[in-house]
Amino acid sequence: MVCNITNTTYTTNSTCRMDTLEGLAYCPVFLLGFFLNAAALRAFFAKRESWTDTHIYMLNLAIADSTLILFLPLRIYNAFICLPVNHVCTFLIFTHYINMYASILTTTAISVQRYLVIRFPLQARSWRKKKEMTSLRKKNRTIGIVTANMIVFIFCYTPIHVGFVVNYEPPVNWQFERLPVHVYLHVAEWIASTNCCFDSVSYSFLLKRFFRK
Repeated sequence: MVCNITNTTYTTNSTCRMDTLEGLAYCPVFLLGFFLNAAALRAFFAKRESWTDTHIYMLNLAIADSTLILFLPLRIYNAFICLPVNHVCTFLIFTHYINMYASILTTTAISVQRYLVIRFPLQARSWRKKKEMTSLRKKNRTIGIVTANMIVFIFCYTPIHVGFVVNYEPPVNWQFERLPVHVYLHVAEWIASTNCCFDSVSYSFLLKRFFRK
């Protein structure tokens, strides 16, 4: 994320170039994610009277995504000015991963809750109000939400966790050179960040009626 202090000018310049590309890559993620999540939050709060348990889960997911998006400008700024490793870097990494796993856990909870409603419809009657009972249309909408969550989950979070496994045992002299595995991890981290944009696909299934009005 930031420029590392190394013993060679070449490595430092290479790292800075990588940080610049990283900053440029995060710009469209911030812009697209900001507008999509702002629209989703507006829709959620405009329909408070018709909230269901799924709406509450989705609202929490939108808040987690929005928190990550609001910190992206700091990350972009830090990438362009190429600062050495400092407390700001640590804070940004902490924020990124806290919100990433908040999104992962919320997405998992949504999928489990939707699965239980479809798999055990009779038991679900005691969990939900009559007006929230599942119809064929609602089942199709639920399947759409779960499918979208699964695709986004696999696409966004598989690469970065593969990178964590590969980087579990750091190679020799990893502090002094930009290794391909480090580049992969940065790219995978960017892919994980795009989740805040792709989650809008799930929102669209849930808020379809709102946007028709």
